[in-house]
Amino acid sequence: MPSEPRALLFPGQGAQHPGMLEPFRGAPGFRESAAVVSDLLGFDLPASIEARPEILRENAVSSLATVLASVAALRGVQAGETAAVAGYSVGQWTALHAAGSLPEEALFRLVHARARLMDEALAASAPSGMTAVIGLRAADVAAVCGEVAAPDHPVGVTNDNAPGQVTIGGTLQALDRVEARLSALRPKALRRLAVAGAWHSPLMAPAAAALAELLRGLPLASPRLPVVENVAGDWLTGTPHDLLARQVAAPVRWMQSVRTLAASGIRTCLEVGYGDVLTRFGFFIDRSLTHLALAPPPRGRA
Repeated sequence: MPSEPRALLFPGQGAQHPGMLEPFRGAPGFRESAAVVSDLLGFDLPASIEARPEILRENAVSSLATVLASVAALRGVQAGETAAVAGYSVGQWTALHAAGSLPEEALFRLVHARARLMDEALAASAPSGMTAVIGLRAADVAAVCGEVAAPDHPVGVTNDNAPGQVTIGGTLQALDRVEARLSALRPKALRRLAVAGAWHSPLMAPAAAALAELLRGLPLASPRLPVVENVAGDWLTGTPHDLLARQVAAPVRWMQSVRTLAASGIRTCLEVGYGDVLTRFGFFIDRSLTHLALAPPPRGRA
């Protein structure tokens, strides 16, 4: 490991903004990468998100824009100084690209397919959503979800981000009931999120099964760098096929992922891509680490 062991962290969706690709337009290879992504989508991605910012609400658009920003940012990072990688949600795919498991074009193609399969699973399920819960322990939130969840109305913790910062997802009916019970526990905030549905929940099980079939037989290489996977928040062993399929229907255990990095001797976490969401989570998870963002949003835009 380097004298100051550093991990690269790759963000997921949530920080997207019409100007999110602007910091990377001059990066080597950006134009070529953007052309590949634009071909997959059928339109010029960089120009379109600036002219029509509302399209960033589409899963495929925000996923590919997020990954494109990280791939462009990664080219400016000294690989020899990196001791490990981790990624949040779709950022897990970018982390595996950085570790040598996924070639760039395959990364974009598979992320596009992932978004399509997730959208199809959403369309086939009951109306669903997600709620941010601030100021309660994840275990307490999970217990309430367990009391409410039913086979036809699943609900549970989908993202364990930092101490007192979790997200739950499920059918709208189940979310309403959980929110009512959580209110009695006096959280600092309960905020229904502006998302299409319950990502990283059991409602995504059909997408996980379809992804497993798609990935079967693809020559994904074993990573050349240590990778923390965010299903268990632990080190990935072997090839990533199973992880990438299960991940869409499993909670993101980000707090545990950062703690795993810290326990290994990592001292600096560098967020590679647009935004500083992971950097802000990291400050609450472990302040003994140095948390840096390569391209934080302009001041006043979070």
